[in-house]
Amino acid sequence: MSSIQAVTPDGIASLVAKLAGLRWSWSLAEIDQTLARSGWRRATELQEHGAVLSVGNDSVSGYADLQVRDGVAVQLRFMLTRGARAADGDDVRRDVFATVARVATEAVGPPSARIPGAKPEVRWEVSSGVLQTVDNGTFVEVSLLARHWLDWLDEMADEENEGDDW
Repeated sequence: MSSIQAVTPDGIASLVAKLAGLRWSWSLAEIDQTLARSGWRRATELQEHGAVLSVGNDSVSGYADLQVRDGVAVQLRFMLTRGARAADGDDVRRDVFATVARVATEAVGPPSARIPGAKPEVRWEVSSGVLQTVDNGTFVEVSLLARHWLDWLDEMADEENEGDDW
């Protein structure tokens, strides 16, 4: 039996459908109602940089992260795997990543970006922002990001990579 845990393919499909169908302005004033429509709730009080969400089977841990910057929600992040240090962790992570890519493409259409590399990433434009999956080498995550936040993250990554030419 594998020691790595992962959200099931049906669970991934359910999560992708919820995130892709979310209609939200990213306003914190709407957070509780927005979460409730997907069957989620805040597990912790809202702090300056976010909150932990209780999301049931939509995450391997039952929890997700809400990130906040400058008083605006910017990202909902769900871990889909854990225990990746297990011998079969790489295979399970690749399978989960591929399942997310397939399911999201079926649900919302072709990706808007595919970013290969050590931490492969796929993105899809959806109504409330950008749906993203990343295999960071330790776990696979799915996020819904506000477009302006993803633009800022991309700028920071580009600046970081400029120094790699030395």
